[in-house]
Amino acid sequence: NSPASRPQSGLYLADIVVEVVDEGGVTRYVAIYSSFNAEIMGPVRSARQYYAEIARCFDPIYAFWGTYPEGYKIVEDLGLDELSVLGDQSGNSSITAKASHWRDNSRSAPHNGYMSTFQLKEDAERAGYSIEGGNSPIRFKIDAVDSEKGNISNITIDFSYEQYKVDFIYKRDENNYLKLLAGSPHTDRETGEQITVNNIIVMITDIEGPIDESGHMAVRTTGTSDIGKAFF
Repeated sequence: NSPASRPQSGLYLADIVVEVVDEGGVTRYVAIYSSFNAEIMGPVRSARQYYAEIARCFDPIYAFWGTYPEGYKIVEDLGLDELSVLGDQSGNSSITAKASHWRDNSRSAPHNGYMSTFQLKEDAERAGYSIEGGNSPIRFKIDAVDSEKGNISNITIDFSYEQYKVDFIYKRDENNYLKLLAGSPHTDRETGEQITVNNIIVMITDIEGPIDESGHMAVRTTGTSDIGKAFF
């Protein structure tokens, strides 16, 4: 989500998007696709332990653009069906390069790597992964009538720096939120349309780091109910 990677492609087609603070105060997205396909999605970046832990909650096929040497073993140990653009050259895991991808030369690397859910499904079948969902589909309640919506406010999230500040502006007539990023409409690169969301969860957790010379962070993703807090 660095400025050079904006606007992104295909985020609006994801059922769930989790935004997490990464090294240097930059935020990145973990996008969960189930109901819709994205012909173009990206830019796609490398994996981190906490991204993989978040993804594991959804029993996914986890697609990513490689990771740091120790990261491959972490992904493998989590038991995820994975599709990586880059294989593990360290020998610490059995992860090989098997994710279809391309680069958009109108942008500079590493902000120009893209994937398609259509291609990834084919990759998954070749790898022997099941592409059928489980028995717990994502369910959403029916919209309340206007008189029952109550008082709903706009939401602002200060992740780190001003360029990563997020605002959600509630539209009562549509019963959804318009997303702003760094004070401007957060749009999709392919359609030009502003991203809208129906449900927002703000989760509070421990974020520590840098924890190594590469600047990696440590983000708590598990714990008991008295450790983490969330606003719905």
